[in-house]
Amino acid sequence: MQKEIRTVCYDDDLHLEAYRFEGIAQPFPNHFHDFYVIGFIEAGTRCLSCKNKEYTVGQGNILLFHPNDNHSCVQCDGGTLDSRNYIPEYSKEIEKTCTFMAEHITLDNLCKCSGLSNSTLLRAVTKSKGVTPYRYLQTVRIGKAKELLEQGVTAASAAIQTGFSDQSHFSNFLHMFIGLSPAAYKRIFKGGGRNHG
Repeated sequence: MQKEIRTVCYDDDLHLEAYRFEGIAQPFPNHFHDFYVIGFIEAGTRCLSCKNKEYTVGQGNILLFHPNDNHSCVQCDGGTLDSRNYIPEYSKEIEKTCTFMAEHITLDNLCKCSGLSNSTLLRAVTKSKGVTPYRYLQTVRIGKAKELLEQGVTAASAAIQTGFSDQSHFSNFLHMFIGLSPAAYKRIFKGGGRNHG
């Protein structure tokens, strides 16, 4: 089996994260980003779901995800993925309900905020955002944790501050969502260096 190589760097001047994945077989769950993501597939074929539509993407394809475009992907050719991804920073105002969702975990609290029943809220958020309220919350928490890591906060502290039960729980979620460990992600912000890991 080919060894996975994950190279990532950060450009302080451009405020741009750049990822190069080689030999990756990892599936990525349905999630979204609050910034633009540009990707280029160098090798491999992936089954991609974006905004509830299915696509097959492969060598030579260029992908552009707008902020809040929900998407997931899995290898569908039995091989691995080689890709390059660039993340331009994007800032936006977060709607009142989504901000509340990021701060209040329980479905009951969300229902009180929105004035909707559990089932109606689940359907409405999933239709509007393309992800369930729980996946939305996970994605927001990962985004906040990434910001803390960028500021030099330890992985353990970032985990606690963003509501993960422990550092291991946080590490598993970060790896599932972006394919990197907290340490590997944090290193890209130290002097704009490169990291293999």
